Amino acid sequence: MVHDWQEVVRSLAAIGPPLAYVGFSMGALFGFPTAAAMPSIKAAVFVVSGYPEVGGIDDEPLNVLPTESASLLQNTSVLMVNTIDDHIFPVAAVHRLFDAVRSADKQLSFWEGAHDDWPEEMIATSESFIGTRLAAASPS
Repeated sequence: MVHDWQEVVRSLAAIGPPLAYVGFSMGALFGFPTAAAMPSIKAAVFVVSGYPEVGGIDDEPLNVLPTESASLLQNTSVLMVNTIDDHIFPVAAVHRLFDAVRSADKQLSFWEGAHDDWPEEMIATSESFIGTRLAAASPS
């Protein structure tokens, strides 16, 4: 998956560098290795992510990849937004992954709801985070 994203970025390089990554659920979980492998990504938002505890992916060896990847996110601004009643990514499992992120610019937010409940405020917070970080990363 990471290789596929790297190929997309190379193909679109004429447009400009990739500065942000946004992933939801599985896209968030696997976004950690993607963002870690692409230093040109300056900001990442991971919506409803953490260590999965159901669905056949609650596998401790699988948790090594996001943990190692999160620890490589030192120069990437990171926002994790989650819901408090997520049956796939419980609050404690979210904190475990968030704590692995080494960036000085990292934030974690929770909203009411289940895994698929993404209120408008949650999405607006994500958009604002990316917009602020992209503006800061753009040359004047």
